[in-house]
Amino acid sequence: MRGLILRTIVVIVTTLLISCANKNTPDLVLLNGKVWTGESDSTFVEAVAIKANKIIAVGTTDEILKLTDSKTNRIDLNGKLVTAGFNDAHIHFLSGSLGLAEVDLLGTNSPDEVAQRVNQFIEKNPGKEWITGRGWQYTSFESSLPDSKTLNAISNEVAVFIKAYDGHSAWANKKALALAGIDRNTKYAGFGEIVKDKKGEPTGTLRESAMGLVSKKFPNQPDPKNWMR
Repeated sequence: MRGLILRTIVVIVTTLLISCANKNTPDLVLLNGKVWTGESDSTFVEAVAIKANKIIAVGTTDEILKLTDSKTNRIDLNGKLVTAGFNDAHIHFLSGSLGLAEVDLLGTNSPDEVAQRVNQFIEKNPGKEWITGRGWQYTSFESSLPDSKTLNAISNEVAVFIKAYDGHSAWANKKALALAGIDRNTKYAGFGEIVKDKKGEPTGTLRESAMGLVSKKFPNQPDPKNWMR
């Protein structure tokens, strides 16, 4: 009888130990990577262990491997980056990323400020054939839209094309308009408008899809087929 009781106790203890071990065994581990922990801009580890969609441990590849068993799914990252997931209800990731290399007009409140910031960018980037950017406000201009008169201080030596802060309008200087083949005779029947003055001359402002008449002339544009790769 005692032997039976002892065997029963051993079975129960063994089962409990296995159960506790399984609770700490990850379902998935990511190994040999560059995992950003978020603690600082430069805090990275090699590997991460995940169980039930929760991170249970981070550390070196050897440390994380010790937590695994035969059922753990192992992914070798081969040095690739891992970060937390990004969740945003409305984002233009590609254009926002490209904008980091463009002139930033956020915070400007007048045509003079716009022109000054664009010209400074041109001086700092003498090799650029096209100067692009974003951020001007409609309230910065008397008619709510920029034109060649209000922005006549901007250089016409290089092509300039700058979108409004909301991305629904843009202003192009004379060189940019010329490269796009836009003049008083150009008509646009799509969604948007080539804004013209009372004499029928283009002011430089383009609205909505009409912006594409100029932006399609940009050199070295990213191939849309590769955007999701």
